[in-house]
Parts: sequence; C-alpha cells; structure tokens
Amino acid sequence: YVDAALMNLMDFNLYGDPSLQPYKPVKPKVIRVDNDLKECPDAEYTHISDAIAAALSSDIILVYPGTYFEPTMVVDKPLKIASAMEERPIVSIFSNLPVFTIQGASKVTVDGLVIRGRGCCIAVNACSDVVISHCNFNAPQGVLVADSRMVLIDGCEALSIDEGISVINSSIVLLVNCLLQNCSKHGVLLNRSSTCLVAGLNFTGCCHGLHVDSSSRVLAAYNYFSNSSRRDIYLENSSSILCFNIFMEPKLTDNGYNNTWYNPEIDRGNYYRNHTSPDADGDGVVDTPYPIPGSAGSQDLYPLAEPPVLICKVLHLPKGWSAISTPTLNPIELGNLKAYKWTGTGYVEARELEPGVGYWVYSAFDTPIVILGAPMNSCEVQLQPGWNFIGSISMDAKLENAPGAIVFDWNFKEQSYSITTAIKPFKAYWVYSPSEATARLVPR
Repeated sequence: YVDAALMNLMDFNLYGDPSLQPYKPVKPKVIRVDNDLKECPDAEYTHISDAIAAALSSDIILVYPGTYFEPTMVVDKPLKIASAMEERPIVSIFSNLPVFTIQGASKVTVDGLVIRGRGCCIAVNACSDVVISHCNFNAPQGVLVADSRMVLIDGCEALSIDEGISVINSSIVLLVNCLLQNCSKHGVLLNRSSTCLVAGLNFTGCCHGLHVDSSSRVLAAYNYFSNSSRRDIYLENSSSILCFNIFMEPKLTDNGYNNTWYNPEIDRGNYYRNHTSPDADGDGVVDTPYPIPGSAGSQDLYPLAEPPVLICKVLHLPKGWSAISTPTLNPIELGNLKAYKWTGTGYVEARELEPGVGYWVYSAFDTPIVILGAPMNSCEVQLQPGWNFIGSISMDAKLENAPGAIVFDWNFKEQSYSITTAIKPFKAYWVYSPSEATARLVPR
C-alpha cells in the first residue's frame, strides 16, 4: 500500500497552505444559466460568458444541460462553475483561443462540463487553489497549467486529442483519477514543475503516457499504462518516486537522477506484465529486479508479482465540519487541516486519519484531500458503553457483534442525525452501545 510515510517522504504540503493569503469566505450567490430556459425557466442567464461577467467573487454559477456556444471566457476572480444536473452541459467555441482562461485568480472550480474547442479547453495561468473536476475535453489541448500552484485535476477525460494535461513551471499539482486515451502527443506532460502527484490515471493508447522533463519531486502511484505507441513513462527529472503502477507492455525510459522505482518505506514497486516470476517465497515481490532502460541505470528492486489494488479517491470537504474516515489499511496525513477524534470522554486533536476511526475535520473553505492506499475490506471496532465514533471500510458495510448498538449518520446539508444500518466508505458514524463489545465492520 501507499502509506502516510510515503507522502511524508515527498513532503507534500497540500492542504490549508499557510503561505497563501488569508481568505475570508463570503456567502456566495447562486447564478443559474440555461440556454433554452426549459430545465430552469427562472435562470438569470442563457450564456455562461454573461454569468461570468456579472458574477462577484465567490459566486456559484450552475449550468443546466444543453449546448452553449460561447466566446472565449476569462475567469479572474474566485468562482465555481458547475453542472447543475447529472447530465453534463456542452460548452463550445469556434476560436483557437482557450474556452476558459483562469487568469491570476485563486479558489476557482470548474466541474462537470463537456468542453469543446479548437485550441485549449482550460488554460490556468498564474493561479493558486484551482480545482478542475469531472470534465470531458474535446480540443487539441485538454488543460494547460502554467506558473501556478495548488491545482487539482480530478476525474477528467481527454479522449483522442493531441495533448491531455500539460503542467509548466508549476508546483503542488495533483492529477487524480483521469482517463487519458489515444492522445497523439502526451497524456500528461510535466515540465519545470515540482511536488506533483500523479495517481489513479489511466493511460491507454497514448503516444507518450507520462513525460516528465526538468522537474523534481513527482510521486506517480497506481497508474495504468497500456498500448503506448512510444513510451509509457519518460523521465528526465530528479528525486521522484514511482510505485504501484501497472505496465501492461512496459515502455520506460529514465534519463534522470535519484529517481526511485519503488516505495522505499515498505519495499514495494510496480507491476510489469512481462516480469511476474519467480516469487519463490510468495511474498508478492518478484525475486529479480526489473531494469529500467535509460542513462540513469535505475532498477525496480521490488517488482510486484500481481497487479496492485488500491483506493484513489478525492474527498471534497465543504467549508465547516465534516465527519469522515479512511477505508484504507494505512493512515492518511492531513497536512494543516484540523481533525479531532472522540476518546469516549472528549475530543483530542489528530494529525492523520487512522483506519477504523471516525474524525471531525474542520476546513475554513471547500478543501480537497486525497485518500490513497490499500482497501480495508473489514475492520474490528472496540465499542465502549455509551457513545463511540467509528470509521468505515472500502465498501458498503454493516456493524456485526454489537448487540443493541444504534448507528447514527450525520447529514451535512440538513445539519441533523438519522438512524442508519448502512455504513458508507469515507464517512464517520456515531454508535451508541449499551455495553462493551468487540464489533466488526463487514460488507453488507
């Protein structure tokens, strides 16, 4: 698994960065956009560009389904632009300019859009704290991030385009759970950038999957590479870690220095489909190292005999208090976020999420955290008489061996509790037990 020590090793400082300017949240106004006024007859605008021009800092723009033909749009203030419904709206321009340019702004979110253009879908320039999530890109370039820091790209798709995601001269960039398919140049290009996380990405049929040039401190974990026409990974960088990746037809080059092709904390590397034996002692590690082509002379000293199974999930915590847990076997570091766990008589502050334990986590504004690790499929929970605050496992669960215990779920939107028997991954639950018990969380 990818444990907290690995994240510490990379010295990621992703959340609640104290070096950012103080941010005073204001109550956002919700602006609705509907191109034909059918789904939302009372929408304030029929064009996204008009809504952006009228919006004030921290407003939320909800876009209803339909096809929107827009001019190039510049976002230079804190905004959230998101799909209003499950069906994603289509945003299209006929210019070679970017569809969206996020320029010199902080706290910008673009979520749930299908974006079409002739140039770049989203250009992020000189920004901080930007989230791009669940978008589909259909243009020569998906996302271009330049001269920025603290950017999260989560759950996006770039299919049959030239360049998927390019990151230039930027730091603290998280690329998580994206699909890069049939990109004719690069799935992901990192150039002159540092402290980047590439996790849970699917690179299929790209010319170059992950290309890292003149960069440092990249953590690439639990990515899938298949059918690359040139290379799965090309490294000309330093001080990076690559582990738990799956290479179906390995095409690798490491021309950098001081890169490590395994997790040095737990001695686990990557899976190479052409190198799965021998494993004489059955410890899951192939007995012979895997040589990595390139001038660096690197080796994966601990190649995996079987493909790894990991959880890679971004939790988007709303402003305020959230009841969360990690359904992984390993603890999760929280950076500068404040978390508290219940001892039975009071709360104590915690710096990480431990498996099986529930936590209250406070965020001054909407904040993403990354959960990355081995799934926990069951868990023993020690219940004390009275109130207990428990965590979850990696699938929907129920609480066994807890006679008379009652489970309560916290509803953030309603700000209220309700009795439940279904324990969901990543959430935390109050349990009232009439007696001491050794209970278990097991799949439903």
